[in-house]
Amino acid sequence: MEQAMEMPAKAPPGSWRWPLIVIGMLLTHALIMAGLVVYAVSDPGFAVEPDYYAKGESWAVTQRERAASESLGWQSEFQLASEADGAVATLKLIDKSGAPVNQAQINVELFPHLQARRRQHVTLFAVGDGRYTCPVLLDEPGVWEARITARRARDVYSETILTTPIGME
Repeated sequence: MEQAMEMPAKAPPGSWRWPLIVIGMLLTHALIMAGLVVYAVSDPGFAVEPDYYAKGESWAVTQRERAASESLGWQSEFQLASEADGAVATLKLIDKSGAPVNQAQINVELFPHLQARRRQHVTLFAVGDGRYTCPVLLDEPGVWEARITARRARDVYSETILTTPIGME
């Protein structure tokens, strides 16, 4: 005798609705997260400190260098100014006796505080009497950070200064 084979019952209408809703929700979530990641990394205010890991590992060395810099007793006056023909960075450097520090090599890392990704590395040139200057690009009002390193023979002086450019009100 022949047995009749049972045909599987058809899926009820709408049975695919719930799996599709779950898949749709997962895809929507993934798209939103991808959009937020793109937004986060394209923000001009977002920046990561260069070589932050190496700086963290050498913290003790940095503290010794900072102490040696402070023991020099040097003092600095740093200024950013926007002028008609461009912007300039100016540094006056004096030693602990008040005498100008001449014949030093001055390097400055300069960036707007709100957009730390836009860093400038400049070398200031001597103009005499412990004064150094260099043209810079100042296109943003507000607070700027200047990380100054001055070298003369074996002496190394470093300082971080927050300043507001003159003439950019």
